[in-house]
Amino acid sequence: MDYVPKRVVVCQEGTFGPTHYADFVESIKAHLGRALYPLTVGKPRVHLAEVVVVVTAEEAEQKAQKGQVDIVIFVSVSMVTTAHRIRANHPSVAVIVITGTDVPDEPYIVHKRMIRGGGDLVALVNAV
Repeated sequence: MDYVPKRVVVCQEGTFGPTHYADFVESIKAHLGRALYPLTVGKPRVHLAEVVVVVTAEEAEQKAQKGQVDIVIFVSVSMVTTAHRIRANHPSVAVIVITGTDVPDEPYIVHKRMIRGGGDLVALVNAV
């Protein structure tokens, strides 16, 4: 079976307005746009993801409602409530919130697949 690139939406909306996050969002888009799958040697490699940037959470949610996205990425802690809503209403959509600050009264939740080696775990522990 051929690998189908993941459809990723990165949302610029956040506490400080979309222009504040534009450079960071573009770096996410560029990084994911360069990533290839599979990571194993000897197999044909394809792009891991097709990345689209949207300005508002409403646009991201519309794409989820239409089945046009596999992963939504938010870049502000202020989008946690929206992330919960999208995840609850569209369970097949993975939702990631990358924050610069802690979410009050919330634990850090990291899926085991995101910790690939000791370096990732050390970086995570160091960041908390």
